[in-house]
Amino acid sequence: MKKRLRKPQLFITKPVLPSLSSFQKHCSEIWKSGVVTNNGPKVKYLEKLLADHLEVNCVSLVSSGTLGLIIASKVLGGRYGRCVTTPYSFCASAASPRWAGLDVSFVDVERNSPNISPAELENHFRQSRKKSLIIAVHCYGFPCDISALDELSTANYSPLIYDASHAFGVSLTGQSLLSYGEASVASLHATKTFTTVEGGLVATKDRAIKEEIDWVRNFGFDGEDNIVRDGMNAKMSELHAAIGIENLKSFQKNIIKRSKICAHYDLFFQNNFPQIETFQRARPEEWNFGYYPILLREFDRDFVWLELKRHGVFSRRYFYPLLSDLQLGIHQGKSLSSSSAFPRARLLANSVLCLPIYPQMKANELKYICEILKQSLEKAFSRE
Repeated sequence: MKKRLRKPQLFITKPVLPSLSSFQKHCSEIWKSGVVTNNGPKVKYLEKLLADHLEVNCVSLVSSGTLGLIIASKVLGGRYGRCVTTPYSFCASAASPRWAGLDVSFVDVERNSPNISPAELENHFRQSRKKSLIIAVHCYGFPCDISALDELSTANYSPLIYDASHAFGVSLTGQSLLSYGEASVASLHATKTFTTVEGGLVATKDRAIKEEIDWVRNFGFDGEDNIVRDGMNAKMSELHAAIGIENLKSFQKNIIKRSKICAHYDLFFQNNFPQIETFQRARPEEWNFGYYPILLREFDRDFVWLELKRHGVFSRRYFYPLLSDLQLGIHQGKSLSSSSAFPRARLLANSVLCLPIYPQMKANELKYICEILKQSLEKAFSRE
């Protein structure tokens, strides 16, 4: 009897882990010191390494990117009670300011970009005439229109936070993307290009903002028993920091591996499906190759997604549904589930598919993904 071949399980990403031996050395030091959390030496050391790596003045490590965004929203936007962001992002981009007590409004994305539209944001301020925290997402790591957003932030006396969860390792004209805005928040989750498994960071130029972030992440304590403001427990552990210290050593090497996978996908689409669009990427030396989104405008995106899954290839509909459809905010009194609201973001939500990409991907896995992708796209095209 012929043995049935096992169907592969190829996920959209895999966590990057340091060698077990290198991590064990850190564990031995942690066990010897007895310091496992509460802003220990490895957390402080990783903050310094990251500040140097990202070319920013200050980095505060936290236990997740979501908590980092909640804290930054509270510290920088708490006095306004309002936040405006994009409906095309991961749910934490809108849920975080809500947790910080802010009302959330949305504006559409740009015409040829998955990022927040400065023109729509300007219109929002013109109509609301109110100061509001701005959270701009560098979606997939593509840089927002920094200069336009900075001008709007200044003109409307509204603080600007960048959700840079996808942007670790991305530069803009030679400057780290996390160095812009009053603060930039990044996720260091296992799915990200640089990971501490669970964790996040808040980067800022302003030491006073870092001081407040550090107070809030530790219950509001300034010193041993002086509580200066409402806080929470959002501290990173020494064990997670140890993983980050080691992973930073291999970060550039893994970016190169990711770039080769992207190049393979580029060639695949060029040779087989030139009508399928991708977003304009930054120069290779300024890019992190963290995601590979394609726009399936002429195909049934959900059919392709299901076909890939049926063959063990797990792509993702990043980002679907729109956050506005989850009733997380308001937009000029419109029904958020209205099909006429945020048309550009809605088009992306219904057509973008992100393909698997991770530095450990083997050549035969990439070949299999492209074979199944070709079959699925041809099958979807024949159904149209």
